[in-house]
Amino acid sequence: MSGPYDIFICHDHAASAAVKRLTAALAGRGLACFAYEAGGDPDIQPKLATSRCFLGWASESFFLSRGCQAHLAMVHVACRQAPATDSGRLLLVNPEPGIKHVYPLSLRRTIIGASPETGHPVDFAGLAERLQGHCERLSGGTLGALYPAPRQNWLEPYDSLSRPPGLFVGRERELWDVHTALHGHGGSPGPCRCAVVSGDAGVGKSLLSREYAFRFGAAYPGGVYRLSAMAARPAAQLAELAENPALKPQLLALLRHLRPDTGLRDDSRFGDILAELRQTLEQAGKPYLWIVDDLPDDLNGPVLQQWLARGEFGHSLLICRSQRYDARFDPVHLPMPSERTALHILTRDRPPRGDELDAAGWLVEELGRHPRYAAMIGALAEGHRHRRTAYSWLLHRLEKRTRAAINAPQPGPSAPPAPQEAHGATILLESLRVLGGPARDILRLGAELAPHPLPLDFIVECLLAGGLAADDRREDIFTILLHEPQEIPLTREAAIAYVAQGATSLEQHGLAQRTDHGVTLFPLAVQTLQRIAATSPRQILLRDAALQVLYLRAEHCRSEDDWRPLSAMAVHGRALIADLRERLIEEDDSPGEITGRIRLALYLADLALAHGARRQALEIYRAASAYLVRAMAADTHNGTRQRDFARVQEQLGDLLAEQQQWADALEHYRKSLGIRVFMARQEAPGLDHQHDPLRLHTKARDVQLQLGDLEGALHSQRAAHVLHCKLAEQCPADDDHAFQLASSHLELAEMHLGLQQNEAALAELQRALPCFEALAERHRDQVRFVRAPAMVHNRIGDILRARDDLSGALNCYRTALAIAALAAQLEPGDAELRRDLAICHNHLGDTLAGLDDAAEAEQHFLAFLEIAEHPDNQPAFADLRRRDIAAVLIKLGRGRELAKELEPALDRYQRARGILETLAIEHPDNPRLREDLGWLRRRIERLVERRHAELRRQARVAH
Repeated sequence: MSGPYDIFICHDHAASAAVKRLTAALAGRGLACFAYEAGGDPDIQPKLATSRCFLGWASESFFLSRGCQAHLAMVHVACRQAPATDSGRLLLVNPEPGIKHVYPLSLRRTIIGASPETGHPVDFAGLAERLQGHCERLSGGTLGALYPAPRQNWLEPYDSLSRPPGLFVGRERELWDVHTALHGHGGSPGPCRCAVVSGDAGVGKSLLSREYAFRFGAAYPGGVYRLSAMAARPAAQLAELAENPALKPQLLALLRHLRPDTGLRDDSRFGDILAELRQTLEQAGKPYLWIVDDLPDDLNGPVLQQWLARGEFGHSLLICRSQRYDARFDPVHLPMPSERTALHILTRDRPPRGDELDAAGWLVEELGRHPRYAAMIGALAEGHRHRRTAYSWLLHRLEKRTRAAINAPQPGPSAPPAPQEAHGATILLESLRVLGGPARDILRLGAELAPHPLPLDFIVECLLAGGLAADDRREDIFTILLHEPQEIPLTREAAIAYVAQGATSLEQHGLAQRTDHGVTLFPLAVQTLQRIAATSPRQILLRDAALQVLYLRAEHCRSEDDWRPLSAMAVHGRALIADLRERLIEEDDSPGEITGRIRLALYLADLALAHGARRQALEIYRAASAYLVRAMAADTHNGTRQRDFARVQEQLGDLLAEQQQWADALEHYRKSLGIRVFMARQEAPGLDHQHDPLRLHTKARDVQLQLGDLEGALHSQRAAHVLHCKLAEQCPADDDHAFQLASSHLELAEMHLGLQQNEAALAELQRALPCFEALAERHRDQVRFVRAPAMVHNRIGDILRARDDLSGALNCYRTALAIAALAAQLEPGDAELRRDLAICHNHLGDTLAGLDDAAEAEQHFLAFLEIAEHPDNQPAFADLRRRDIAAVLIKLGRGRELAKELEPALDRYQRARGILETLAIEHPDNPRLREDLGWLRRRIERLVERRHAELRRQARVAH
């Protein structure tokens, strides 16, 4: 019979006989049943979907069976989707004398009939009768109709996982605790919840999260997503919080999986990426789960919030060694497994008997019931040629080698290793010894890279790039001498099979975890290999091949303008260039290898910049700079290295300028400028040889202005001006070059004004004005061309006013006002253009006040305030620009004070004081604000005293 079935009965092997009797009793009453004996396989029996209800034979061993628990979890998730009127599709029969083994507690309500508390046998006839009545009360439909539509795997930023872990045993109660923490004790799923799983290293936290994702994955039809927080750091500044470089590339990769047409790139803002990803997940309208693994224990609150899934459908599962976050979220702590669970891990569902069972128990206890070491022993026992005595042999070998390790002299004052730690080291060494060639090659490559997942296709490419043959030699001197294997490089097909074999072997020995396309090595295994084995020529070949493969991938990413492949391997690339700063140029280093190492470093630094990791980028650029100096010394005529050096120096200058390390930034700009000038003399002239120095002269000028070196800034601007002139001569029809040349005259004028060289400044402005006016005439519809003459007229007016030529200044300011009004009409919504107009009104007010035209001056000041205080123009008057508003209010106040109008004057002074007090709080290191505020407070005090005196005088007169 293929279904549908009334009842799906799930049980373990020990309950087979009892279930047969129940099935017969149910069949006698006309009920269609399917009995399924679940074992260690977590796969779901398809006939569960065609059944109306689920009946679990809830013996104590039922709750320890992985297969039984997988079916129970699936039915539990399905029943949560059913309406309240259609409950009762999950039932349990308790054959035990108590109910302590039934977990979670909510399942105890599903036990059908009274549980036999005294150990009496089950009444199969009565149970069948009750089940028949229960089935008659159920509505139509099957369990399969209630299943959510789950994703078939979980998704990582650069990988996926489509199968549950192979060595998971036990932790059944902890899995239910996690699910209860994320979904509550019953009813429909609540708002966004978060659970945190903590425990010692290697205790199985990540393995638990994998098992949970597959066992309860149907509860998250929106998907299960894993993030690695290994590189997460607390944020001390808002800038660090705004760019979270550990999370940004992972979220972008997930967003590209979910929305391939997204327009966001590596250099997009972190906040935009996070918002679009959350919006994409929420719009699907389905619950989803974020698993955040390797979470550090020192993250502050704002950073931690960025790692959580938010919104109505988001759930978060955090994996952390520390219990620091237990107070914030629902905690689930993983202790060492019980003796029974550890023994189950070791024996792998094949329990030994007699002396072997005792030996297995001793092994488990000697290793502290550590699950990873138990898995290693199980793999060693599987591979032992005498399976019946494997555990006794391993126990004897363990005691012998551990005794030698404890009694061996220790270097320095360190104490001998604890027996438990020595046992673990012995088992680890034994596991490494029995590994085959494929697994050893993966460990060799992992020793040269970072402790992060290794993509299998990358390992294959490294084997092929290194021209390596299969490592099938045995540690036997006679085999090596008499049967020297022929070194035949692996083909692609052979390399793929070779790597898959090695990854499987590492997983079986408990030394790695597999994903669909990668493998994550146990860090202690890699560290142990590095300590006990010298770096072999094969390992060096693998390291060089990894460098070559990563460099080629980076070049491909640059050509395709798609940095996703490099983002996935960036952490390994940084490990390969970690010694770049101290690395010497060896005689056997080929030019291609040197160039590849340099270019890979630059690509990684550029990627770090795009992801917001500026400190990381700065360190890589510095290391690349030191290595480039040695590389250029080895080959002084290599133009490629010279260009790379110039680029690195400019990038270092930019990063240091962001950190306001102006002197160091200027030094790097000068180095870059020097090498570019040298290259320009060696190569054919071109526009690039002018644009690059022009850009660097401009950056050097800006830094010199920050340092207060006006003479140096003027010198840099003059050098830039010469290049502007050359570009304008080479491209006479290009109005952009003409505009930049006129702007350069304006910049020179500003430098001269700063040095009190007004005549030279006026000459530069008079050179810039005709060019700006001609461009404005040709481009009447483009704001930047129309706006420029107003700036020149304003500056000329400032110079004339400083000469006391107020009439000439007044004409210049009025011309500027007319031009600014025209520019503002072109783009009415541009607040900056409205600010230009306000500044012209301010200048006119000052000039008219000097000409004793107080009435018209006040009109212009009021026009300034009308523009500045308009809500649409607030962005143009933000921060320190609000000081201009305070200044105009003070001018208006002084005008009213001169007119003997104390109340209006006092009102404007007080408005100005409010602005200055706010600015003084926001900028406590600005002395000018403090001076202005002090003067204004004294002025207000005098006016208040005068007002009180006037009031007293009026009172006396009235009296």
